[in-house]
Formats: sequence, structure tokens, C-alpha cells
Amino acid sequence: LVYGALVWFMWNAKPIANTNGVLKLFHVIARLSFGMYLNHLIDHDEIRRAQSYSAMITSSSTMQALLSLLMVTLQSMVIATISYLLVEQPWLRLRASLLHSAPAGTKGLRHA
Repeated sequence: LVYGALVWFMWNAKPIANTNGVLKLFHVIARLSFGMYLNHLIDHDEIRRAQSYSAMITSSSTMQALLSLLMVTLQSMVIATISYLLVEQPWLRLRASLLHSAPAGTKGLRHA
């Protein structure tokens, strides 16, 4: 619900800053969030590990929770970036090159 509201706001709001910068930032967030969604269950022990590391740093349970969330989020972002660069981006390039060199007689037809 929160993410949907953010997407709606970003889509409909008139940006205060440069439109190109806002759209590029939104594109990066969209790419990372999709990769984070796809890869979020790769490491099942990441939460326990993050909790034990944060317990070594602080005794406050609130700070432990925040540090754990930060560690898990950063790990997920790194995995999403790697999977985007090594898997998704090459496939998108291949798809674009295949659609760009469409067979004769199909020019102007939309490809799904």
C-alpha cells in the first residue's frame, strides 16, 4: 500500500527538481525493488545473522532491530544490483536487439 502510494505520487506529482533526475532516480528504485523482490529469499539465515551482529554492537533492542533492518536491506540491494547487472540487463539487451531486427513484413507490429 505504501509503495503503491509512492508510485502514484511519483507518477502524478510535479517534480520540484529536474524531471530527468527524478525519472532516473525512480528508474533505479524500480529496478532495485524488482530485483530485491525476486531475490529476497535467497539467504534464509540473513536475518538471524544480522541480529547476532547487531547484538554485538549495541544492547538496545530498538537499535538492534534498526541495524538488522539496515544490514538485511543493504545485502538485498547488493544482490539485486548484481543480479540486474549479470542476468537481467544482458537479457534485456538481447531482447531489444532481437526486436530491433524484426523479420520483414512485421515492421510496425507491436511485440509483447
